[in-house]
Amino acid sequence: MSWMQGNHSMESLKNMHQQILHNVEMVQDRSSKILQEQEKDLLRAFRARLFDVQTELEKEKTRKDGGDSAWIERTRRTEAELDWAKEMADRLDRVNQGLSRENLRLKSQFKSQEDDRKFLIKQLVAIKVKIKVPECWSVSPHKNV
Repeated sequence: MSWMQGNHSMESLKNMHQQILHNVEMVQDRSSKILQEQEKDLLRAFRARLFDVQTELEKEKTRKDGGDSAWIERTRRTEAELDWAKEMADRLDRVNQGLSRENLRLKSQFKSQEDDRKFLIKQLVAIKVKIKVPECWSVSPHKNV
C-alpha cells in the first residue's frame, strides 16, 4: 500500500482537486451554452424580421402604385434594424472574447495549481525518504500524539 493511499490529507487534496476540475468544466460548459443560445435567439429574430421585410417588399412590388416615400421609409427602418443586428453581433463577439479570456485564465490557474500540487508531493516524498520516518511515527489526523 502506497503512503499516498492511506494518507487522509492526500485523499482530501485529491477530492478538492477533482471538485475544482469539475467546477471549471461546469463554468466552461455553461458559458458555451449561454453564448450558443444567445446566438441562436439573435439569428432566429433576425431571420424572422428579414422574412417580414422581404414579404413587405414583395407586396410593394406587386402593388406598383408608385409609393416611393413608403419604400424609402421601409428601407430606412430595415437599415436601422441591420445596424441593431450588427451592434448585437459585435456585443456578443466582445462577450465571447471576454469569456474566452476568462477560460484561458482559469486553465492557466488550474495548471499552476496542478504544478504546485506536484511540487509539494515531490517535496513530501523527498522529506520522508530523507528522514526515513517509520510508519508508526506518522502523524495521522485521527490520532492525538
